[in-house]
Amino acid sequence: MFIIFREEIKEKFKLEKDEINHIKALRLKEQDTILISNGKGIAYYATLKKDFMIQIAPNIPPKIQKFQNISIASALPEGNRLEKMIDMATQLSISNFYPILYERSNRKSFSLERIRKITKQASAQSQNLILPEIHLPMHFFNFTKKIYKRYNVFYADTTKDNCLKTEEIIRLISVNLPQEILVIVGPEGGFSPKEREYLKNNYKAINLSKNILRIETAVVSLLSIFSFFYQNHQD
Repeated sequence: MFIIFREEIKEKFKLEKDEINHIKALRLKEQDTILISNGKGIAYYATLKKDFMIQIAPNIPPKIQKFQNISIASALPEGNRLEKMIDMATQLSISNFYPILYERSNRKSFSLERIRKITKQASAQSQNLILPEIHLPMHFFNFTKKIYKRYNVFYADTTKDNCLKTEEIIRLISVNLPQEILVIVGPEGGFSPKEREYLKNNYKAINLSKNILRIETAVVSLLSIFSFFYQNHQD
């Protein structure tokens, strides 16, 4: 079912230009039903009216989706790799994306408007009613102060020293739900010695592969692992 997103949902309103283009491409017609989501897990059934007006269906209960409570804090991949990463992460139902600036980071910024547009497209395509919150870039140690005690934190490590085993991940998720899970991914140049020491002393390490992974590959791999464990435990 076609989904559009609105921060404020009114009983009746007209679609925007890009939404009208999608409606036309999908060959939807008058009286067809679509979903209007607030991006926070609640969507209302609505009817497509004449001149691309939308009317909320008054007698149909809204559709509700639970938050998965998984966030990512990652270095920024170069070029359109960031957009691909956000697209895939949104499909996997992340709650937050924290762009982190490490000592060895190459990319420092991105278009917030563009990334938010991609989250809407990815959410609509995957029938995901929750839009992730996209934060502004932060330096690593400033970020660690911000998240103090808020999250159950894991980080991707290229070594196997002190890394968690599968059964340990399952146990930690089971014990700490509904506390939000945060997974940290560093830059392709690796963590600096100072960053690595802080991570080792404060968070839990996961080794994904014997190979050196690209940022977006590590992010999607971690999200897939935690999403699988989280959903199976939640159900």
